Amino acid sequence: MTESSALQSFVVDALTDLGAEVTVAEGLVWVRAPESVGRDLEVPRHFALTFDPSRGGEFDAELVAPGFPMRRSTSSRRRMRSSSCSHSA
Repeated sequence: MTESSALQSFVVDALTDLGAEVTVAEGLVWVRAPESVGRDLEVPRHFALTFDPSRGGEFDAELVAPGFPMRRSTSSRRRMRSSSCSHSA
């Protein structure tokens, strides 16, 4: 199993455990998350992920790769939000 396929399996399993409906098709992972998951993870209820760098951005798919930060990650959003709040004070 490659690092990318192991990561994809981990992410798909984690999202499924959280109650999301996940469909893998043609190199994209389509996610339909329950409202609570979308709210808690600060992601849209419907989104696409890809683990293939050549497919990043296709259908607005988020690229997930080892060492590559997700722009939808909760921690990044919180850092950006707290940073913008401290600058506006």
